[in-house]
Amino acid sequence: IEQAREDIKSGRKTVRDLAVRRLGFLKSAETTGVHPKDWMLNAMPVIPPSFRPVSTMGPKKLPLVDNPNYLYKELFDANQTLKEAAGALSDYGDERVSVYNAMKAVTGLGAPSNPKNVERNVQGFLAKIFGDSPKFGTMQRKLLSSTVDLVGRAVITPNSDLDMDEVALPEEKAFEIYKPFIVRGLVRRGMARMQALEAVEQKNKVAFDELNTQMNSRPIVINRAPVLHRYGVMAFKPRLTKNKVMEVNPVITKGFGADFDGDAMQYHVPSTPEAAKEALDKMLPSKNLFSTASFKAHYVPNKDYQTGLYLASSRINNKSKPRVFRSKRDAVAAYRRGEIGVDTPVHIVEDK
Repeated sequence: IEQAREDIKSGRKTVRDLAVRRLGFLKSAETTGVHPKDWMLNAMPVIPPSFRPVSTMGPKKLPLVDNPNYLYKELFDANQTLKEAAGALSDYGDERVSVYNAMKAVTGLGAPSNPKNVERNVQGFLAKIFGDSPKFGTMQRKLLSSTVDLVGRAVITPNSDLDMDEVALPEEKAFEIYKPFIVRGLVRRGMARMQALEAVEQKNKVAFDELNTQMNSRPIVINRAPVLHRYGVMAFKPRLTKNKVMEVNPVITKGFGADFDGDAMQYHVPSTPEAAKEALDKMLPSKNLFSTASFKAHYVPNKDYQTGLYLASSRINNKSKPRVFRSKRDAVAAYRRGEIGVDTPVHIVEDK
């Protein structure tokens, strides 16, 4: 510290600037009770061989060597040179720098010193962990992007026959995400575990019955990224469909910001009974009819005209003879009594 202060008083500008920085570091170390020697490494960790494998390929036994092995060799060679120089030379600063640079290369903070390793694009640990961009780093590829149990993703299509609290899952996907619960249920009913696994793989009647039992007691939680508010994550009662897509009631798409031009949604199965109960009690659309922001209903049938146009143009019930009514009022009254449906042909004879 005293030397840094002397350099600040009497040194040139460049020396003074470096001395100011050095003094700041040393004062911080003094304040925190850390000695500068604690900032130095006197041993370099070596990871186990399983994390830096060496193997051969093909009949010619071409060597396949993982990057850290090249960098560790550089470090070992530099360290050996330093030991030899320390016993024979009075000034071995260059050898110390070589060891320091080799250590930086192993950690990924610097480039390899061997030109051949530079040509091979050998990289240290940090470069391997973070990758050229966050998308290609170990964190994203191996951890965040890894497959997760009880989770799936599917394109959505409309199905107005579903209740607002229901979605229809493809049978194959339903078996996939409910498989652990189906197997456990069959085992608890007395079936051997291997037989239960085989029943799920074959999708036989016993497995279907248990799947329906699990779906009745365990909802699925659906979200569509990005989730910008609480209504972007909702729970639904699952049903089965032969289609390869997930079917939803069009009335619930507003909260997800979804439409039917290829949008996909993620679905999750809660694993614990407490989570399943909470989803059924608090997260169904029917339990969240009013927005907490505007206090207005946000699940409303705002596409009625499309249903009317569809029914009017499809002629679903075109084989039956038109029902004759004296007036429109009589036809509406008959509809409310359940005598006719929305697709029943009618003929109105207005009173003259």
